[in-house]
Amino acid sequence: MKGILTNCVTNKEKEVELEYKISIRNGERIFSLLNGVTGWESFFIDSEYTNLDEMKESGWLACAGTPRRYDNLFVPAEEMQKALKEIDQTQKSTLIIEKQRELRNLKDQRNAKQRDINNLNIKINQIEKELYIKSEIYKCGHLVKEIIINTNIDTLSTLCLDCWLKNKEQTKGDKI
Repeated sequence: MKGILTNCVTNKEKEVELEYKISIRNGERIFSLLNGVTGWESFFIDSEYTNLDEMKESGWLACAGTPRRYDNLFVPAEEMQKALKEIDQTQKSTLIIEKQRELRNLKDQRNAKQRDINNLNIKINQIEKELYIKSEIYKCGHLVKEIIINTNIDTLSTLCLDCWLKNKEQTKGDKI
């Protein structure tokens, strides 16, 4: 990009080659000259105070200058038009990147929720094993509907609770 530098002492103009970058800080796109007069020549691209159309038509006064201290730096309209085309391209790229980031975040959230669901299902299965709901006819012939809490289902008796208690009194010490 070319600019016009006006010497702050002699008032003589000369064409200079300028480098710039477009960066993002705190979610806002910034246009910055890398080799400007003060090092602070920049603007927020998407700010309500930045008139890009005016820059395309009239150019950009990057540094107004200070007599005998800072040179004046002006970027002509045709140079700003070239740079603003790149800004438009970066805006599209930025939107794509933002959408990709949003999609990735949503997928991460979905995966986290799926992990939570899987963990809940594991807990449900564990509790269902501990809280064993039994409804069947035992060997003793009684129909029993009862909830038996036991962490080791395999050791449950095949007798109903009444018959098991009678059997326990007889055998003294058997366990469910």
